[in-house]
Formats: sequence, C-alpha cells, structure tokens
Amino acid sequence: MGKKCCSKVYALMRNNRAVQIIVFFVMVGLNIADLTNDWLLYHDVDAAEEGLAFGPTEESVRIALLFFSIMGAVIFLFEIINFGKDIFSGNPWLDMDIASAIVIWFEDIPQITISLVILACREEPISVFQLGKASVVILGALIRLFVGIVWACRRRSEEIECIYSSKGKNKDNCKKQKHPVIRFFMFLGLTLLVLGSCLIFVFTQTTWKHSGFLEFHEPHSLFEGEYVDEHYFQRVGIYGNIGFLDTRNKSKQNTPLEDQWVRMFEIHDLRHDYKSIVIALEFSNDRSYLQVTKIIPKYNKTIDCFNIDRTEGINITSDPPCSKSSTMTKTYKIIFKFEYVSPTNHLILGDIVYNVMGTVHDKCEQGSVTEDPATGNSYIMVGNFTTALRYYQVKEDYKGNGYLIPSNSSSRPKLEFYSPQFHLTDITSVWKTGFLGCKYSGSVSPHNDFKLSTNCDI
Repeated sequence: MGKKCCSKVYALMRNNRAVQIIVFFVMVGLNIADLTNDWLLYHDVDAAEEGLAFGPTEESVRIALLFFSIMGAVIFLFEIINFGKDIFSGNPWLDMDIASAIVIWFEDIPQITISLVILACREEPISVFQLGKASVVILGALIRLFVGIVWACRRRSEEIECIYSSKGKNKDNCKKQKHPVIRFFMFLGLTLLVLGSCLIFVFTQTTWKHSGFLEFHEPHSLFEGEYVDEHYFQRVGIYGNIGFLDTRNKSKQNTPLEDQWVRMFEIHDLRHDYKSIVIALEFSNDRSYLQVTKIIPKYNKTIDCFNIDRTEGINITSDPPCSKSSTMTKTYKIIFKFEYVSPTNHLILGDIVYNVMGTVHDKCEQGSVTEDPATGNSYIMVGNFTTALRYYQVKEDYKGNGYLIPSNSSSRPKLEFYSPQFHLTDITSVWKTGFLGCKYSGSVSPHNDFKLSTNCDI
C-alpha cells in the first residue's frame, strides 16, 4: 500500500507539469525561509549587546554560524538548480541521493546544531511571527523527509519495472540503488534534522514550569514580541556599596567594603512601573548621618535618614523625621540617575544605564567610573570616595525591606547593611539563561552612560 502510494506520488511529480511546478516552488520557498532564518539568527547574534542576563555569544560560535550561513547560501543555489534539473528533466548535475546527503551533513546538520546551541541559551520574543519562523523550520524538515522517501520509492519502483520488462535478464543493470550507505546517511540526517527542528520549536516556544511540565507560549501579537522573563527578576535589585561611611578601617577608608551594601531599588520598579529613578546619598562631614533621597520623575520624592554611631562597632538607627537634616552640614552628595533600556533582538531583556554626579564642598563634579574585570562591579569615584554598584537577589527571608535591614540580634545595631554572605545571592548564581539554564552572559552591574542628563540640584 505504501509503495503504491509513493509510486503514484512519484508518477505525478514526474509526469504532471503543474505538480512539478508546485513542488519545485514549495521547495524553493521553504529553502528561502530556512536561509532567511539562518541569516536573521546570525544578525541577532552578531549585533548582540551586553545587558540584563544576556550578552554576546562566544566568538567561536558566532564565527561558526557565519561560516555555515555563507556555505548554506552557496549550497542553496546548487541544491535548487540540481533539484529543478532532476524534477523537470530527470537529468540532475549530481545524483539526488548524493546531493541530498552533502546538503544535509555539510550544511543543514551543522547549521541546526549551532542554532540549537544558541537558542537553548537565549530567550526569543513570543509573537505570531516568531511562531511562524519556528513552524517553518519543522515544516521544511518534514517536507524534505517526505521528498526523500518519495525519491527512494521511485528508485525501487523503477528497478522493479526494469527487471519485469527485461524478464529478469538484466537484473544487475536495472539496479539503481548504487549508494545504499549514502542513502542510509541521508535518511539518518533527515531524521536528525526533523528532531533538531522540533527541539528548536520547543526551545523558542515553551518553558519548563515548576510542576515539571512544558508550557506553550501563546502569542498575543503579530510582530511585537513578548519575553517570558519574570523569573529573571524575582527579588533582584540594584545595590550600592557605601562602605566609605565606616571610618574605623583607616587603611581602606573611603573605599567599598565587602559587606556594606544598601538596596537602592528592585529592577521590577524600573522595568514595569517607572523608566527613570534618581537616588541621592548625602552624608555629613563626620559621616555620622546619612540621608537617602529617591526621586521618581513625574511621580514622587521620598527621603529616609539614618544615624550612624561608631563608638562601639557600627550602630545604625533610623531617623524617620530626618531631625538632623536641616542642621547638619551636607558636605558630600552622590547622585545616581538610572534609566531602563527596553529589549530588542540585540538586547534581549533590555539594560539599565546610569550616570553619577557628586558635590564635594559645594562643588558639582562628574563621577568617574571603572569596571573591575575580576568581579564585574562598577566602581564610581566622586571626590575621594569610591562606591560600587552590582545586581543581587535578596534571599526570601529578607525580601520587603528597604535600604537597610533590621538586625536579628540585640547585640548588633538596629539596622544593618546587606551582606552577600548572609542576605544576598550573587547574580551570577541567579541568572541561568534560556530553556536549558545556561551560564549568564550579561553584565552583573548597570552600564555607565555619561550622556544621561544628571545634575546636583535635587
């Protein structure tokens, strides 16, 4: 039954000009769509920028993707011409089994393998267009498998017909299956191609749920993609190091200390609620008083104050009315302005940029920024004071707190700084990217942008 069906399909493809034209243009269309997908992926990978959680792909992967994309364009022309000559005249440049095996193993399999490596660690926007792209990859692989089966059936049918017409006298001359090993590898490659295409669909259109099941992402728009990214930002915030307030350690005075971090705000605040947030740190000359001002442009302004006592250890208490604010000499001020950059294909989850200014003895100056290549921290110097910025995830037990957290011990201060050892999880352990939870490739701290308009008058 199956052989008869294949024979009928092949007879149509061999003798019916309309069917030949339709099959040819379907194959051309699917190959163009596949080639376009390859180059769109390369364009996104090549232009990728470092941002939240995601960054550029490894150089070796990018070069391999470029090489096989170029090879795919060359092989595409050969494959279409060879297929056209075979289907319309039965006289291809190269035997279709050999041609298909070459195309599959030297272009399709490497290309889909590289795509799997990249897409397994990426987030793709969910839209009807993206769903269509993923579906075309599967459809193309299935049709190629179908055409391969039809071609195999036609070979067998022609052999049987030849043997029957010659009454078995020219059996050896009738054998057309001259490349059984090549045909085996051709079908093996086609099968792997279908499986790889299905995996690409899974990687780009589904996610694992906590229940252990896959969830399909239903698109809600034609082209405007939505990212399934909430799990990257649960309890994740921007933290600033103000260890320079602790004057007890004279050898490291005015520099960041490991455990003295304040939470400026959660990333959710900037991504969903507001697009810009200003944080100003003001402290007295003797560094016994800290005032934190948060300004959300066009929304509100809040002020929190803290007393810092270093007579026995470092004791921090809240001063809700900011009673000393009007009397203290506000000698030093550090002002951060943060803005959110929306996602693009090159900046998958977007980015956060900032600028920093400061006043030292009533003089406004631009902060200087350096990045520590070992830790990825952004170090900012204003006057003689150095602070740092970094993304952290606060542990579940300490969520919902403000700039500082209440102390759990009566022998310790009423408030204390956030500590990576006790209260925070480093972002490098939190950001596992893509379907397979790969190592993050983005930045661990916001990016400095000196062009961001910032001033000292707040």
